[in-house]
Amino acid sequence: GGIPWGHLVLIEGAPGTMKSSLAFSILLHNAAREGLHCLYVSLEERASSLLKQMGSVGLKLDVPKGSLVVLDPRTAADILSEKKDWVDALEAGIKSIKEKRGLDLIVIDSLEALEVLAKFKDRRREMYRLFEWLRDLAVTSFVVTERPDWLIAGHVLQGRWDEDFLADGVIQLRIHMVSDLEAQRRLRVVKMRGTKHETGYLAMVLDDGRFRVTRAMST
Repeated sequence: GGIPWGHLVLIEGAPGTMKSSLAFSILLHNAAREGLHCLYVSLEERASSLLKQMGSVGLKLDVPKGSLVVLDPRTAADILSEKKDWVDALEAGIKSIKEKRGLDLIVIDSLEALEVLAKFKDRRREMYRLFEWLRDLAVTSFVVTERPDWLIAGHVLQGRWDEDFLADGVIQLRIHMVSDLEAQRRLRVVKMRGTKHETGYLAMVLDDGRFRVTRAMST
Protein backbone atom coordinates (compact mmCIF):
# COMPACT_ATOMS: atom_id res chain seq x y z
CA GLY A 1 0.00 0.00 0.00
CA GLY A 2 0.91 3.68 -0.10
CA ILE A 3 2.59 5.70 -2.84
CA PRO A 4 6.28 4.87 -3.34
CA TRP A 5 8.69 7.78 -3.18
CA GLY A 6 9.48 9.28 -6.57
CA HIS A 7 6.31 8.01 -8.26
CA LEU A 8 4.37 10.10 -10.76
CA VAL A 9 0.65 9.70 -10.09
CA LEU A 10 -2.38 10.90 -12.04
CA ILE A 11 -5.46 12.05 -10.11
CA GLU A 12 -8.23 11.88 -12.68
CA GLY A 13 -11.98 12.31 -12.74
CA ALA A 14 -14.96 14.28 -13.97
CA PRO A 15 -15.78 17.80 -12.71
CA GLY A 16 -16.99 17.85 -9.10
CA THR A 17 -15.11 14.74 -7.96
CA MET A 18 -12.75 16.82 -5.73
CA LYS A 19 -9.57 16.08 -7.66
CA SER A 20 -7.93 19.37 -6.71
CA SER A 21 -9.06 19.10 -3.09
CA LEU A 22 -7.63 15.59 -2.77
CA ALA A 23 -4.33 16.64 -4.35
CA PHE A 24 -4.07 19.70 -2.12
CA SER A 25 -4.89 17.68 1.00
CA ILE A 26 -2.04 15.28 0.21
CA LEU A 27 0.37 18.22 0.21
CA LEU A 28 -1.16 19.68 3.38
CA HIS A 29 -0.82 16.40 5.24
CA ASN A 30 2.79 15.88 4.20
CA ALA A 31 3.76 19.49 4.92
CA ALA A 32 2.09 19.58 8.34
CA ARG A 33 2.82 16.07 9.63
CA GLU A 34 5.92 14.96 7.78
CA GLY A 35 7.68 18.31 7.44
CA LEU A 36 8.08 17.88 3.68
CA HIS A 37 8.46 20.76 1.22
CA CYS A 38 5.53 20.90 -1.19
CA LEU A 39 4.65 22.85 -4.33
CA TYR A 40 1.17 23.24 -5.84
CA VAL A 41 1.23 24.48 -9.45
CA SER A 42 -2.25 25.91 -10.04
CA LEU A 43 -2.70 26.71 -13.72
CA GLU A 44 -6.42 27.48 -13.56
CA GLU A 45 -6.91 29.42 -10.32
CA ARG A 46 -5.07 32.14 -8.45
CA ALA A 47 -3.44 31.24 -5.16
CA SER A 48 -5.79 33.41 -3.07
CA SER A 49 -8.88 31.86 -4.67
CA LEU A 50 -7.47 28.34 -4.35
CA LEU A 51 -6.68 28.74 -0.65
CA LYS A 52 -10.12 30.21 0.00
CA GLN A 53 -11.75 27.28 -1.76
CA MET A 54 -9.69 24.70 0.14
CA GLY A 55 -10.54 26.36 3.43
CA SER A 56 -14.24 26.43 2.55
CA VAL A 57 -14.38 22.64 2.07
CA GLY A 58 -12.88 22.15 5.53
CA LEU A 59 -9.19 21.55 4.84
CA LYS A 60 -6.97 22.82 7.66
CA LEU A 61 -4.40 25.18 6.17
CA ASP A 62 -2.07 25.28 9.18
CA VAL A 63 1.37 24.28 7.90
CA PRO A 64 4.90 25.42 8.78
CA LYS A 65 5.84 28.65 7.01
CA GLY A 66 7.43 28.01 3.62
CA SER A 67 6.57 24.29 3.58
CA LEU A 68 3.76 24.69 1.02
CA VAL A 69 4.17 27.04 -1.95
CA VAL A 70 1.41 27.76 -4.48
CA LEU A 71 2.46 28.77 -7.99
CA ASP A 72 -0.57 30.36 -9.68
CA PRO A 73 -1.50 31.14 -13.31
CA ARG A 74 0.03 34.62 -13.40
CA THR A 75 3.42 33.42 -12.15
CA ALA A 76 3.31 30.29 -14.30
CA ALA A 77 2.51 32.32 -17.41
CA ASP A 78 5.49 34.58 -16.71
CA ILE A 79 7.75 31.55 -16.35
CA LEU A 80 6.53 29.93 -19.55
CA SER A 81 6.84 33.13 -21.57
CA GLU A 82 10.50 33.59 -20.68
CA LYS A 83 11.67 30.82 -23.01
CA LYS A 84 10.43 29.26 -26.21
CA ASP A 85 10.60 25.70 -24.87
CA TRP A 86 7.95 25.27 -22.18
CA VAL A 87 9.64 22.24 -20.56
CA ASP A 88 12.89 24.17 -20.10
CA ALA A 89 11.01 27.21 -18.80
CA LEU A 90 8.89 25.29 -16.30
CA GLU A 91 11.88 23.25 -15.22
CA ALA A 92 13.90 26.40 -14.58
CA GLY A 93 11.14 27.98 -12.48
CA ILE A 94 10.45 24.91 -10.37
CA LYS A 95 14.13 24.05 -9.98
CA SER A 96 14.66 27.55 -8.63
CA ILE A 97 12.01 26.88 -5.97
CA LYS A 98 13.62 23.53 -5.18
CA GLU A 99 17.06 25.10 -4.73
CA LYS A 100 15.77 27.92 -2.53
CA ARG A 101 13.26 26.05 -0.37
CA GLY A 102 13.71 22.36 -1.05
CA LEU A 103 11.07 20.26 -2.76
CA ASP A 104 9.67 16.81 -1.96
CA LEU A 105 6.16 16.74 -3.44
CA ILE A 106 4.62 18.59 -6.37
CA VAL A 107 1.11 18.86 -7.82
CA ILE A 108 0.38 20.16 -11.33
CA ASP A 109 -3.27 21.20 -11.72
CA SER A 110 -4.26 20.61 -14.41
CA LEU A 111 -2.82 18.73 -17.36
CA GLU A 112 -5.43 20.19 -19.71
CA ALA A 113 -4.58 23.77 -18.68
CA LEU A 114 -0.89 23.04 -19.20
CA GLU A 115 -1.60 21.69 -22.69
CA VAL A 116 -3.29 24.96 -23.64
CA LEU A 117 -0.72 27.19 -21.94
CA ALA A 118 2.26 25.34 -23.40
CA LYS A 119 0.61 24.81 -26.82
CA PHE A 120 1.35 21.11 -27.17
CA LYS A 121 1.97 20.11 -30.79
CA ASP A 122 2.79 16.41 -30.41
CA ARG A 123 0.78 15.46 -27.32
CA ARG A 124 2.32 12.04 -26.67
CA ARG A 125 5.87 13.28 -27.11
CA GLU A 126 5.31 16.36 -24.95
CA MET A 127 3.65 14.20 -22.30
CA TYR A 128 6.60 11.85 -22.25
CA ARG A 129 8.99 14.78 -21.87
CA LEU A 130 6.92 16.21 -19.02
CA PHE A 131 6.74 12.95 -17.12
CA GLU A 132 10.44 12.17 -17.55
CA TRP A 133 11.31 15.67 -16.38
CA LEU A 134 9.17 15.23 -13.27
CA ARG A 135 10.90 11.95 -12.51
CA ASP A 136 14.31 13.57 -12.96
CA LEU A 137 13.36 16.11 -10.29
CA ALA A 138 13.59 13.27 -7.75
CA VAL A 139 10.27 14.21 -6.13
CA THR A 140 6.89 12.53 -5.77
CA SER A 141 4.53 14.21 -8.21
CA PHE A 142 0.79 14.31 -8.80
CA VAL A 143 -0.85 15.50 -12.02
CA VAL A 144 -4.55 16.42 -11.95
CA THR A 145 -6.43 15.62 -15.16
CA GLU A 146 -10.04 15.73 -16.34
CA ARG A 147 -11.78 12.49 -17.28
CA PRO A 148 -15.35 12.20 -18.59
CA ASP A 149 -17.47 9.71 -16.67
CA TRP A 150 -18.97 7.52 -19.37
CA LEU A 151 -21.51 4.90 -18.30
CA ILE A 152 -22.63 2.09 -20.59
CA ALA A 153 -25.30 -0.26 -19.20
CA GLY A 154 -24.31 0.75 -15.67
CA HIS A 155 -20.59 0.14 -16.22
CA VAL A 156 -17.85 2.78 -16.29
CA LEU A 157 -16.28 2.96 -19.74
CA GLN A 158 -12.50 3.38 -19.64
CA GLY A 159 -10.99 5.37 -22.51
CA ARG A 160 -7.47 5.09 -23.85
CA TRP A 161 -5.21 7.88 -22.61
CA ASP A 162 -1.47 8.15 -23.26
CA GLU A 163 -0.71 9.55 -19.82
CA ASP A 164 -2.31 6.58 -18.06
CA PHE A 165 0.32 4.30 -19.58
CA LEU A 166 3.19 6.69 -18.88
CA ALA A 167 2.34 7.34 -15.22
CA ASP A 168 3.49 5.17 -12.31
CA GLY A 169 0.09 5.40 -10.65
CA VAL A 170 -3.49 6.32 -11.52
CA ILE A 171 -6.08 7.37 -8.93
CA GLN A 172 -9.55 7.62 -10.42
CA LEU A 173 -12.37 9.63 -8.83
CA ARG A 174 -16.00 9.49 -9.87
CA ILE A 175 -19.49 10.31 -8.66
CA HIS A 176 -21.71 7.26 -8.19
CA MET A 177 -25.49 7.59 -7.95
CA VAL A 178 -26.64 5.43 -5.04
CA SER A 179 -30.28 6.39 -5.61
CA ASP A 180 -32.34 8.72 -7.76
CA LEU A 181 -31.54 11.55 -5.34
CA GLU A 182 -28.26 10.66 -3.64
CA ALA A 183 -24.73 10.58 -5.01
CA GLN A 184 -21.50 9.30 -3.50
CA ARG A 185 -17.93 10.21 -4.39
CA ARG A 186 -15.77 7.16 -5.01
CA LEU A 187 -12.07 6.52 -5.41
CA ARG A 188 -10.27 3.72 -7.21
CA VAL A 189 -6.55 3.04 -7.47
CA VAL A 190 -6.37 1.85 -11.06
CA LYS A 191 -2.65 1.16 -10.82
CA MET A 192 0.27 1.84 -8.51
CA ARG A 193 3.50 0.28 -9.70
CA GLY A 194 5.48 -1.62 -7.10
CA THR A 195 2.62 -1.97 -4.60
CA LYS A 196 -0.22 -4.30 -3.66
CA HIS A 197 -3.43 -2.31 -3.47
CA GLU A 198 -7.20 -2.53 -3.47
CA THR A 199 -8.44 -2.37 -7.07
CA GLY A 200 -12.14 -1.81 -6.45
CA TYR A 201 -14.01 1.43 -5.81
CA LEU A 202 -13.95 2.88 -2.30
CA ALA A 203 -16.40 5.42 -0.91
CA MET A 204 -14.63 8.75 -0.29
CA VAL A 205 -15.72 11.46 2.15
CA LEU A 206 -14.13 14.63 3.49
CA ASP A 207 -14.56 14.53 7.25
CA ASP A 208 -13.07 16.97 9.78
CA GLY A 209 -10.52 18.25 7.29
CA ARG A 210 -9.33 14.84 6.12
CA PHE A 211 -10.29 12.55 3.29
CA ARG A 212 -11.36 9.09 4.39
CA VAL A 213 -12.19 6.04 2.31
CA THR A 214 -14.26 2.98 3.18
CA ARG A 215 -15.39 -0.02 1.20
CA ALA A 216 -18.25 1.01 -1.07
CA MET A 217 -21.51 -0.90 -0.86
CA SER A 218 -22.84 -2.17 -4.19
CA THR A 219 -26.24 -0.92 -5.27
